[in-house]
Amino acid sequence: MPSMRVPARRRVVGALIVSTAGCAGLAGLGDFHDLGNDGGGGSTSSSSSTGGSGGDPMLLGGGGSGGEGGSGGTLLLGPGWPDSATAYCITGEAGGASAPCDSSVPAPQDGHRTDLVEPELAFSAEVLIDGLTTLQWTRGGEGAGTWDEAKVTCENRGDDWRLPSALEMASVADYGESASVFGANLLLPTGSLSWLSNEDTMDPNYAWVMTAGGSWVSIDKSLDRLVVCVSGSLPVPDVEVDGTTYTDRTNRLMWRALSEGPFSWAEAVPHCATQHGPEWRLPTIKELVTVVDFDAPQLREGIAPVFTNLWSSTPSREQSHRAWVLSPSFPAIFVNDIDLQARILCVRSL
Repeated sequence: MPSMRVPARRRVVGALIVSTAGCAGLAGLGDFHDLGNDGGGGSTSSSSSTGGSGGDPMLLGGGGSGGEGGSGGTLLLGPGWPDSATAYCITGEAGGASAPCDSSVPAPQDGHRTDLVEPELAFSAEVLIDGLTTLQWTRGGEGAGTWDEAKVTCENRGDDWRLPSALEMASVADYGESASVFGANLLLPTGSLSWLSNEDTMDPNYAWVMTAGGSWVSIDKSLDRLVVCVSGSLPVPDVEVDGTTYTDRTNRLMWRALSEGPFSWAEAVPHCATQHGPEWRLPTIKELVTVVDFDAPQLREGIAPVFTNLWSSTPSREQSHRAWVLSPSFPAIFVNDIDLQARILCVRSL
């Protein structure tokens, strides 16, 4: 199948400026980076030139340019997707128990990771700014209201303030925290539910909320729930699909296009590295949500649809016999018993 590029890459540059009044601005941060091996030098003759050998195909390094000493291709990468350091692992055994993140437990779990792209957070009393995504957030909530009232509350802040999408809200969640994944960053209390901009495609009277525990849930729009506002926008994805992989340059992730399984969670965690090589792994829950198309609802075009749950490598901090899953066809994220069966989608970092 020929490769497909969608859509064009956006260059994201900015630096954070937070005034003493708590207002924030962006002025140049999160540049794109080059990655990929140089191709070999080209050779010449009196009538033609031959390009050099290409770089590592898994890093999409291109061949060298024609003529002697041609240089190899490089892969322009975006700022990456902000994940959270989750220094927590579980045994993976029935009944569940927390354990040190070492070789005695199924690996690599979220807690084993040392190569995460962490958010670049700047705080003021009322505003949180992530320099990696360029998003700005209200902290502590803006009161409660219905979904329609929540939209107006955010719009009344001026500029481009609005309700966040599910993906935007997940970007600032910290699944290494217990009780509230937004407790430290957005100061949202345990047990709270915050409105998202996503409407439920199955019922126009329902819209999605994100719980303080980190789940996506669809509820009636007429209910009063917490209001959190965001401004800015995520970088435009730069994606290439070729039938076997889905490469997201912006978030620096390459996905296998076909899911595998089903497996229990303890079987799922080591499977990608065992089956496809040490660079492949089970994604964290924050990585997994980047391939959801809320409008479908399903996985993004270029990845085969999945109509059951997908395991992540992130265990639940509250319940050591459970781990986080994505259900693409709702879509929803929640915790599931680790002895149950689910499919997996393997990923590697770029």
